[in-house]
Amino acid sequence: MKHFIRQRSRWARGMFEGFKKAGPLQQERFLARFLISLDILIPFIDMTYTFVWIPGLIIAFWGKYYIVGPYTLLVLPLNIFVTIVMYIFQKNVFDSLGLKIRRNRLGYIFYILFYQVIHSPIAVWGYMQEILNLRKTWK
Repeated sequence: MKHFIRQRSRWARGMFEGFKKAGPLQQERFLARFLISLDILIPFIDMTYTFVWIPGLIIAFWGKYYIVGPYTLLVLPLNIFVTIVMYIFQKNVFDSLGLKIRRNRLGYIFYILFYQVIHSPIAVWGYMQEILNLRKTWK
């Protein structure tokens, strides 16, 4: 877990470094500007997830559905659909390279239910490290 946290916070810092060096306004091609502009949304999504959705989930356990409620479960089928589409595309790439994808049903369930809850706060920590210009450690 320690290595995962370090790797993901480095990734988040690297994204901010990329924005500084090659932001969307510095791109000549429309597609490049568009795709980088989409990447700018990711930190806002991570911050909203970390500071709004996760606390909303916690208070929902006490029956207070101010932010997260039973209808939130309706997102799960969409999430499952998206991951199946990603799996199909990745399977085609793996097949063309002669590689095999392991089947891990428990890992998939964990990914669907918990990955974003773990990942977003780590990414926010990485963004804060870069914004505050903290020392970079890669070990």
